[in-house]
Amino acid sequence: GSALSANAFSNTLEQANALFSKRGEAAQFARQAADAYKTLSGSATDSKTKALRKVDQAKALYFFGGKVSAKQQKLSVYKEAYTSAKEAISLLSSSKGVPASDVTPAELGFAHYQYAINLARWGKTNGITSSISKLPELMRNLETVIKLDETVANYGAYRTIGKTKYAVPAAIARLVGLGNFTTDDALDALVQDGEDGERKI
Repeated sequence: GSALSANAFSNTLEQANALFSKRGEAAQFARQAADAYKTLSGSATDSKTKALRKVDQAKALYFFGGKVSAKQQKLSVYKEAYTSAKEAISLLSSSKGVPASDVTPAELGFAHYQYAINLARWGKTNGITSSISKLPELMRNLETVIKLDETVANYGAYRTIGKTKYAVPAAIARLVGLGNFTTDDALDALVQDGEDGERKI
């Protein structure tokens, strides 16, 4: 009985992954994959599997959110994505920024990364001045990714920090207590990111 159910589960996961792999053909495949990952998370019996499917859901929604044009739909998709990733973080952590015993730093780091990039896209869509209160939370999550495993998503946390420092005016950042944001920092981060990217290829 258990071998049969394990096989049925893996086939469903394979189907969800197959949908996600077709996202380049049509964005709707990413939406369908997200829904499939959500279903798999709901039916998972252990917290790690439940969490990893929530991260997959967030990853698929991130792609889908980038393809829809209506602002309210984008906001809704990114909020669903960062909420799913945040739930995954709590399932994968033994304490703040610390992986549970059966979780690798990279797995927890990727959950934090999915949370951060979806939160960043939500903020960009919502308008930077309207979303500025989320900036410290965004930066804390990106710093957590770097502490856990800086190589997650090809050093993606550094890319996102660079883009954020570039997009957010330094004066606004200082208003919320992030006085270390300067244009020079932003340019340095972007240049460094470009070098990382070239080395990865």
